[in-house]
Amino acid sequence: SFITNRNRPMSYEGFTTFSAEQADGILRVTFDFPPVNVQGQEMLADLNSLALRLERDRTVKVVIFQSAHPEIWVCHYDTNLLNQTGQYHWPSYRSASVPSQQTVLVRST
Repeated sequence: SFITNRNRPMSYEGFTTFSAEQADGILRVTFDFPPVNVQGQEMLADLNSLALRLERDRTVKVVIFQSAHPEIWVCHYDTNLLNQTGQYHWPSYRSASVPSQQTVLVRST
C-alpha cells in the first residue's frame, strides 16, 4: 500500500517494466523491459501506478525518465490495437493531478 502522508517518502517498488529510485527529491525511472522496452499493457499499467503515487507524494520535485538499454528508449505499441481490446487507458490523463512542483525530464541517448 502507498504511504498517505504527503511529506514522507513514497514507496516506488513493484513495477514490472521499469525501476524507480528516489533520493533528495529526485525520482529516477529506468525503463528495463527486454528486449526493447515495449510500451504495451504492462508498461501502461506501471505508468498509471507511478502517476497515482506521484499525485500523493510531495517529496518528489523532479522525475527523470531514462532507459537501461543504451540504444533503445521505448518501443511504441500499436495503441489502436489496445483501444480495440477495451483495455487501453493512457496514464497521461493523470498529469493534471500531478503536483505542479514536479518537473519531468527525459534522458535519451
